[in-house]
Amino acid sequence: MLFAVTLLLTVNGCSSGKSNVIDEFKADAGQYSLVVFANGNVDNVVKDVNTQIIAKYPNVFQPKGVFDTNKKENKQKAEALGISEYPAYVVIDTEKVAMQTTEIDEVLEMAKKIFNKRVK
Repeated sequence: MLFAVTLLLTVNGCSSGKSNVIDEFKADAGQYSLVVFANGNVDNVVKDVNTQIIAKYPNVFQPKGVFDTNKKENKQKAEALGISEYPAYVVIDTEKVAMQTTEIDEVLEMAKKIFNKRVK
């Protein structure tokens, strides 16, 4: 499954508080979602996520999208999560942020651990 570029549409009446952002992107039971915030270069970030994470470890993450923070509503969501450096990779379980980093290698390591647990 390829990580598709998704432009986030603002939901009427939805604020960008941290808990609202987590609720929007949280994973299904027993899963992890992956959300990426980029400041431009969205196509390159999508390519990196697809080739370095999704292709190597399919079905580990529920990809939620790569969001360009040049769009105001996406920047507000990133800021609500305390993100100020990009690209930012956010892994969310069913209720909280499980990992937040600017290093794709850290996400790759987490994906590898989750994948290896599931195959055993």
